[in-house]
Amino acid sequence: MSKSTVRFAPWVGAHYERGIHGLRILVVCESHYGAKEHERPTATPEVLKALALGHKHPQATAKLRQHAHFTKIMASILNARKHFSKADRSDFWHSIAYYNFIQEFYPASANRHRPQLGRKASNRLLKSWRCWHQS
Repeated sequence: MSKSTVRFAPWVGAHYERGIHGLRILVVCESHYGAKEHERPTATPEVLKALALGHKHPQATAKLRQHAHFTKIMASILNARKHFSKADRSDFWHSIAYYNFIQEFYPASANRHRPQLGRKASNRLLKSWRCWHQS
């Protein structure tokens, strides 16, 4: 399987091999939301950098606010309820991998339950991860 058969490359932190307390963690979330014309292989890393790490998104006209979704993931994995510093966030997100299970954008107003997308996604997940992990 080539990388080009997957729409969204995962985020793989620079220190993923080191992991958190020696454990390599892959966070699998549902999907991206937005218009189909925004689908591109770099969507997941771009969104994570903007909404989890506070970097400017390449297609945004202004810096986006950090999103609670990413803070909740971090808090649950670290089993911590606190204000996370920029350094905490950077260390965490650079130590894990993040993948969207559904490899298509959902319209923001869409009905989320689409079994056919889940079936396609489950067939791709392990093949995709093996491909990226070997590179």
